[in-house]
Amino acid sequence: MSRNEEELVKVFDAKSEIEAISVSSLLQGEGIEAAVQSRQIPTYGTIAMAFKDVWGYVLVLERDEKRARDIIQALEEVED
Repeated sequence: MSRNEEELVKVFDAKSEIEAISVSSLLQGEGIEAAVQSRQIPTYGTIAMAFKDVWGYVLVLERDEKRARDIIQALEEVED
């Protein structure tokens, strides 16, 4: 499967934009292509967060999913 055909998978639910960008940057620093996808609706402010306490998601290529989850898990263990 070529890179253009690979699926993106969600590896992290971010509570804020800065959290999403931070996790995405961490993954990119480890050589994993990562993207941030907002759940927010333009002109509605943060109304989407009223229904689910998530600002958005961090996405990676399917082939990088396990490695990305391992890195995020290690980060969460350090933060605890």
